[in-house]
Amino acid sequence: MKDVTLNIRLEPALKQHGVEVLRREGFTVTEAVRALFRYMEINQKLPDDLCTTADVEQSRADCRRNLMCSMVGILPADASLLEAREARLARHGL
Repeated sequence: MKDVTLNIRLEPALKQHGVEVLRREGFTVTEAVRALFRYMEINQKLPDDLCTTADVEQSRADCRRNLMCSMVGILPADASLLEAREARLARHGL
């Protein structure tokens, strides 16, 4: 079977830093990408250590919420999103 070529866009610094890590670990970019695709083919999922976009967005949302709560003192930083919603509704008499 003939190989295919993948073209991706990366920030130059991100590529440079990633290639440095791969070299240090004894991998080429091609080997690392093949290993990732083999893992996904076999396991039918992303590696557990690989963060998904949803995970990143949730983490950002949690950080923003924690910052805002700590700044205005509405709720403790460890309050759940449900607790935050309930407190907001209670403040408005709903």
